[in-house]
Amino acid sequence: MLGDNRPPIHEAGFWMAVSRPSFLKFLIAFAIVLGGAWLGYYLWSDNRANMAEVEEYERIMDEYTAVHRNDTYGGATPQETLDLFIAALEAGDPELATMYFLPDDNGSREEWRKVMQDTYDAGNFPLIVSELKKAVPEQNSIIGDSFYGFIVRDESGIVVVDISLIFNGKIWKIDSV
Repeated sequence: MLGDNRPPIHEAGFWMAVSRPSFLKFLIAFAIVLGGAWLGYYLWSDNRANMAEVEEYERIMDEYTAVHRNDTYGGATPQETLDLFIAALEAGDPELATMYFLPDDNGSREEWRKVMQDTYDAGNFPLIVSELKKAVPEQNSIIGDSFYGFIVRDESGIVVVDISLIFNGKIWKIDSV
């Protein structure tokens, strides 16, 4: 170029030909583009991981609600569920007695099934039936239309059996004994 006092690039080197302010602008712009690309990838990959977790949660919830939707073992009232449970115990049917319990988070009643079978095998169903027939509503454990409780007290007034029931939207299920 005419009038340009700078030496050609091949003589002074490339870095000498580029002015410092324009090089800094280039570095800043490059860093912003690189940072934006990294941030975009991070957010995209994090969102994909979250979506996979959400899909897995929705699948589990669908299975869990299907278990409840298809569950017909229980009564329209807490008392009816308790009476049905007692009738299953009187009939000596641990499998049927298990069906009145609320399934666990995996939709299973395996733990209750084992407890009921062990109790039956030990010959304790008649004792449990005699105690459960003394159950009365526990006013302190009745919460709205979803939670209900029964208790059995011994002669001295101490609670020896505490039964909690939960309404699953359709029927009452035993949550704990």
